[in-house]
Amino acid sequence: QDGSKSFVVVNEESKDDTEPTGLPEVESLVKEIKDKKAENVAKKFRTLEEIKRDLGDLAITPKTDGEILQELFTKYEDEITKKHIDEDVIMEILKELSYLGNQIDNGYDFCKMNGFKKIIYKELNSTNTLIKEHALRLFSALAQNNPKVKIHILETGGLTNLLRILNLHESPLIKYSAVTALSATLRTFPYAQNSFIETGGLSVVTELMKASSIKLKLKLVTLLDDLVIERQKDTSNFEKHKLIDLEEALYKLSWCQYLNDILQDLLTVDLHDHDSIEKCMVAMKSISKKCGKLYNIKLIFNLHV
Repeated sequence: QDGSKSFVVVNEESKDDTEPTGLPEVESLVKEIKDKKAENVAKKFRTLEEIKRDLGDLAITPKTDGEILQELFTKYEDEITKKHIDEDVIMEILKELSYLGNQIDNGYDFCKMNGFKKIIYKELNSTNTLIKEHALRLFSALAQNNPKVKIHILETGGLTNLLRILNLHESPLIKYSAVTALSATLRTFPYAQNSFIETGGLSVVTELMKASSIKLKLKLVTLLDDLVIERQKDTSNFEKHKLIDLEEALYKLSWCQYLNDILQDLLTVDLHDHDSIEKCMVAMKSISKKCGKLYNIKLIFNLHV
């Protein structure tokens, strides 16, 4: 009567609401409530047949990666034909392509669609540093562990594009990204390594060793050390294909001294940067047959003390 709510405590032993209460009016009311509740539920939820009927021929099948690739290519081509290109749109397209490019089959399709020439090589000439960086990321994603893509890169002048960037571009970020793309292309691909050396790649890399940051120098050292180790582990394969002696080439370009200098720089900057020091020491060990007598023994000895 006073508007306060009353609560009914249900007896656990007799809470089954299907049991008759003994009061016809209450039973009738409960039945009416249940019927209305069932009716509301029926209105709220449709059957599968009703859903199918309402959807009709609406296509709800997820798009394949191939379809998404084609859409991104079309979107890119539409954008670059505009009078005022939205660079944010270009970057977004490059990001989405990089995501797809990690899948090997998508890499094949990208090459079949001539994506390197249509998109990557074109954007490597962009005046926008961020766009250029995203193009290099896409380059790396596609080349990583994908033999057919590596071959396509070699056949379409990809190495030349990367070497041009390393030789001419001033941005440390772009150079670092270009070395990442170069690494993805050269690793486990002897013919590309040979082409890299024949087209002056080692000379370009050596020039970078003279003025770059320690971070970039160490990345270059790690790349070339990986290539040296690949050849040492599979000498018969490299000899069979008459490939260039990488260790000899590095020796002639004074890499023994560059490794000394990098180790000295690392110890000067941070004596406790064990990871970087280890990478340098591993590289020194790999070509020790050529460089052993030229290493700074005193520096190395002090490191072990």
